Amino acid sequence: MLYVVSYQGNLLAIDLSANGRIRWGREASSAVGLAAGFGNVYVVYDDSRIGAIDLESNKDQWEIDDFTYRYLTTPAVVGSYLAVGDFEGYLHLVAQSDGRIVGRRKIDGEGLTAPFVTDGNRIYLISDGGRLMALEVQ
Repeated sequence: MLYVVSYQGNLLAIDLSANGRIRWGREASSAVGLAAGFGNVYVVYDDSRIGAIDLESNKDQWEIDDFTYRYLTTPAVVGSYLAVGDFEGYLHLVAQSDGRIVGRRKIDGEGLTAPFVTDGNRIYLISDGGRLMALEVQ
């Protein structure tokens, strides 16, 4: 399956083994992209709400609006969490299971806009101020 989202468009699940047939779709708008884990696809909507949608059924699992208009980065799966950054330079951790905010750390006052790279429980990031960091989530 391939999951894609567009700005002012749709979120689609495309079945690559069935010649690109669309398995399910819904109206959604994201300027940053998706992540997947725990049987969900995670969307950062264009207003910075985060939603978890079941990969198979297209049903909403949870949604949080605590970050509305914080201009979040693409979500990244790290361990059992989602990591997102914002325009003020904060790194936020959200539980994949239920959308609880479980951690927050100020990285750089210049902001975080570049997508993160993750490896197991480690997050690699570069801030808008040029700080390159590797952080381990415990």
